[in-house]
Amino acid sequence: MEPFITGIGFIPIFFILFGIVLTILWMMLPFSIFGIKNRLDFLINKLEKLNVKISKIEKEIGDISDYLKKNKNVAPKEPDKKEKNSHQRYLPKGIDKSEY
Repeated sequence: MEPFITGIGFIPIFFILFGIVLTILWMMLPFSIFGIKNRLDFLINKLEKLNVKISKIEKEIGDISDYLKKNKNVAPKEPDKKEKNSHQRYLPKGIDKSEY
């Protein structure tokens, strides 16, 4: 009598084990999807905030470009060195200046 594993009897055992593993993975799938969903929602929220900031910056760049075209490429007056927080004047409009 031949050993069981070397003969044709191994193929059904292989498929049964493969089916058990596949079933276990299929049952764990919903948990992994719902676990990722919260992280994706968080990332989508962050991307929406970044898009708003980028659009504000683009608008500010357009405003500066229009100003320079109208005034023949003359830059705005530099702030006084004595003025406290003078760098905040040049931040794009709508950006929270307390972050800087």
